[in-house]
Amino acid sequence: MRWLAGVFAVVGLAVSPISSAATLDLTGAVGAAIAAGSAEVVSYSGNADFGTVTFDANPTGSDISWSLGNGLGIDCPRSTAGCSIDTTYQIDYPEILSLSFDSGPVFITSVDLGQLVPSNFKIGRYVLHIDEGGSIEGAGFDIAFSSDDADAQGHLTVDINRWAASLSFVPDRWELNDFTLAGISIDQTRRAVPAPGSPIPEPSSVLLMILGGALVASQARKHI
Repeated sequence: MRWLAGVFAVVGLAVSPISSAATLDLTGAVGAAIAAGSAEVVSYSGNADFGTVTFDANPTGSDISWSLGNGLGIDCPRSTAGCSIDTTYQIDYPEILSLSFDSGPVFITSVDLGQLVPSNFKIGRYVLHIDEGGSIEGAGFDIAFSSDDADAQGHLTVDINRWAASLSFVPDRWELNDFTLAGISIDQTRRAVPAPGSPIPEPSSVLLMILGGALVASQARKHI
């Protein structure tokens, strides 16, 4: 059954998951470059794995901001309704940071958020606990996140594991729900989006197909 051992060796190569994550770290020089010049819309193409990524600060007239070690935020003008109380280097309501991948959908594995730190406010004898949070929105999905899940430094990695051509980072409707975008990770080995109605075969299905083909070939050789 030497041929069968060979089949399993090939199968091992065929169905073993190959994942190679690429990360766009926005907490350092890359984030500083994106936020330089106080622009509302910035396109960045300094990472070949990501291609060109366009960042867009909302509401209209807002600027993309940045702070060292935290990543991107939004500076919303006081003249805009709801922005009179604005944390300059964070994303807080009604601000929304959107990004798009100009080359088309990519497989996003996760995003990193920063400064998701809950706050306590003492009002008389009562303590009001503010849980910062928001959602990450894309075509067909809406993933909520909360400072309750962040570490002591306010850092949180949110698993996405979806194809997306764009993302929006939306704070909850409360002035104190603020955070930063610290990084984005993609699997750059997954380049093509499956056609609608064409699900990706499970590894077990691939294995059965390969074994079936090998058995048919073996039987054919016996009858020659």
